[in-house]
Amino acid sequence: MHSGGDSRFDERAQSIFTRLRERPLTILIWGPGEGSPAFTKRSDLKRELRAEFPSAEIHFSEDEQARLLTRDKFLYIHQEEFVHACAADIIFALDTAKGVGEEIAKYSTYAEIASKLVVLAHARWKGVGSYAEDVRVPLRVHWYPDDDFDNCNLAKLICKKYVWGWLLQHYGHNL
Repeated sequence: MHSGGDSRFDERAQSIFTRLRERPLTILIWGPGEGSPAFTKRSDLKRELRAEFPSAEIHFSEDEQARLLTRDKFLYIHQEEFVHACAADIIFALDTAKGVGEEIAKYSTYAEIASKLVVLAHARWKGVGSYAEDVRVPLRVHWYPDDDFDNCNLAKLICKKYVWGWLLQHYGHNL
């Protein structure tokens, strides 16, 4: 039996990862804005996803590129954000600010958005019987503990694994 990193199995698996990494994908990340201390978590998540998936387009709704496409077409930001959400393949919601909670509550009522929404929420809200928790029940929610709040490592890991799974689900038949 062969062991080590140069086996045919290893080569084939690496080839699959390379081909998946090259596939088109658009990711939208909702989260706290630039004025929030938690904005760095959102920026870190974007940077990590870009490093892992260089072919992916990764946006925040407030990015200039996204806003240039929509600001002249609508009166309201929520209409722009709706278009951004519809245009994305995956939406990660870093649920650390009031505005993100409102986006989750508003847009998760649309099946086409709820189906691609992944919520990353603090474990302190799990099992408390609140409206905010109730809205998230039908969604994909990943809870992170207090000790992960500052570094956001669990959220980064969950997001990367989710993207790999999405790519395999959508492009695996062509490998």
